[in-house]
Amino acid sequence: MFSIGLWLACAEADTTFLQCDLAFVAPTVGGAPGTEVQLVGGPLTEAYDTILRVSGVDAVIQLVERDCETCDDCRAEAGCVSCGTCTDACDETCATECVETLTFVVPAVDPGPTSIVVLNSWGVSPAVPFEVLAAAPPPTSTTTP
Repeated sequence: MFSIGLWLACAEADTTFLQCDLAFVAPTVGGAPGTEVQLVGGPLTEAYDTILRVSGVDAVIQLVERDCETCDDCRAEAGCVSCGTCTDACDETCATECVETLTFVVPAVDPGPTSIVVLNSWGVSPAVPFEVLAAAPPPTSTTTP
């Protein structure tokens, strides 16, 4: 009887991940629960891998938009990674032509000053100041009997 042994060698995988510094501009106007607010900043990816928290509560992401084709092309041609500094020309192009926005619905949290944190496959943003506004009172009837 023959015995055949099969030995598998496991190679260590190189698990190096790129992490970016996410940065967003604080909205100049707050939002009440249920209203949409737009943040500008990035780097952004897609809505499916983006989490935004207001006061630690997940918000619904309505839209993630990246108008950065010229910037992305420049970085790819220069052989730069997706985030961080690149060539001076690409960095200038990205700073002036790349616009990234994230639109979310303010979750039901208490009104007052708080912060927003964004997480995506690139990394986590520092806390961004945000003001949750009180919900508008329901409309009153203006008809008279």
